[in-house]
This record gives sequence, structure tokens and C-alpha cells, in this order.
Amino acid sequence: MKNTSEEDIVRSIINVGRKCKNNGISKVAISKIVKRRSTIKVQAKINKVNDFLEDMCLEHQLDIIDNDNIIDEDISSDRLHLTYRGTCKLANNFIGYLNGFDDYSNN
Repeated sequence: MKNTSEEDIVRSIINVGRKCKNNGISKVAISKIVKRRSTIKVQAKINKVNDFLEDMCLEHQLDIIDNDNIIDEDISSDRLHLTYRGTCKLANNFIGYLNGFDDYSNN
């Protein structure tokens, strides 16, 4: 997705969520992209996608899972995969959402 525009990335994600809702799934959540140590260009693209994703989720009545509690130290040295702690945080974000907690990412 390196050469795909931020808008096209988000439209593709939102389209999946809308299809789920159209097929009878009443509650659909989209997870924001985890921010990673990367180039300024990649970070800017991630931020733009996440901002646009949040707006589009609101517009299409889809829930969003925020992963801003995952910090640089939670990303492995390959700058792609999560460490054990990062994986635990991501899992807790999903679990918290599923359990209905408003502030699930505060861990």
C-alpha cells in the first residue's frame, strides 16, 4: 500500500466495515493503524490515514479502536512488529472495546 493514497486506503477499510453492517453485523469496529518509528513521510501518512479513518468511521457509524497507547518502545527493532508488551497493549485495546470500556487504551 506504499503507493496507495491515504483516502483510498481508508475507503477500502470503510468499505469492509459497511459490507459487514449491510450483512447484519450490528456493531463493527475499525482499529487505527499503530504508529511506528519510521520516516517522517511514513509517519505523516499513518497520521493522515488515522485522522481520515476516524472521520469516516463517525460518518458511517462504525466504532473505532484507538491504539495511541502503543509507543515506540512497544515496536520491535524491525520497526514493523510489536514486542510482547506491544502485543499485550493491542490485545487489551480490543478486549477493552469488546467489554465496552470507554477508556480501554489507558494501559
